[in-house]
Amino acid sequence: FLITLHNLQLATNVMSKENLSPLIQVGPKYWSLRSSFNVLGCIDIGTHMAFIELSSGKFLVLDTVQINSKEKRAIDLLTDGGKLIEAVVATHPFHTTYFEPFASIYPGLSYYGTPRHLRKIGAIKWTGNLNDEAVRSIWESDDIYIRIPEGAEFVNPPEDNHFIAAFVLHTASKTVFVDDTIMYMANPNCMVRTLFGKNGDMLLHTSTYKNGLLPTPEAPLQFLAWIRKLCVDWDFDNMCTAHCGNKIGAAKEQLSLLIEASAPKLEALAKKNEIKANGKK
Repeated sequence: FLITLHNLQLATNVMSKENLSPLIQVGPKYWSLRSSFNVLGCIDIGTHMAFIELSSGKFLVLDTVQINSKEKRAIDLLTDGGKLIEAVVATHPFHTTYFEPFASIYPGLSYYGTPRHLRKIGAIKWTGNLNDEAVRSIWESDDIYIRIPEGAEFVNPPEDNHFIAAFVLHTASKTVFVDDTIMYMANPNCMVRTLFGKNGDMLLHTSTYKNGLLPTPEAPLQFLAWIRKLCVDWDFDNMCTAHCGNKIGAAKEQLSLLIEASAPKLEALAKKNEIKANGKK
């Protein structure tokens, strides 16, 4: 009788997955949760996390956000109260605020993070380091791939440099998950439009031509080659960005256009860095 009730509950959960608001099903087995994130106390640039269903029926969680009661109910419905969460992956060195609160709500999970997460959040027992290629390949059997951009500092980034983040491809939904490196303006508020761009714009992080990349002649060209190769290697339609929204459909085409439009500036930055390296004015 107890087994029957449990099976009935699981069946109810499966039937209810189509009504998981505020979780957004971007594609097969991929759910996005968007949340507010304020900078300077008043500018909401948004942030996000994702839930990817694995072939085992368990879930891989990417990043964390502040969760309210309605969002927790949706997460509980999707993951059977967190019992189906296999692991949580932190992809951006400076997206750190909500990992401890998430761990308190869903204790006992496996956490994987960037080197900075491992250094800064001692309250969490980290299972692995994303700087380790073996860790990045753990979920490749589920066609989930993780890459780290070239040309920027990932292990020990300066405190004022939020450019770099690991990119994650979920093949089944044709979706790329990325934090600050790429930004997409999805219905931005007035302040965000003023600072970054209009609705539908995709752009490189604002630090790209300042201190985002390493100050070497090679770094801008390394990043350019890296992201061009990513666009060749990865088949994706959607891109979920922390700031400020999800690009659903034609994301690869828009990213490719952005990169080619940015190539002259990146090449100019490489020349500028070369001049500085040679001590010229």
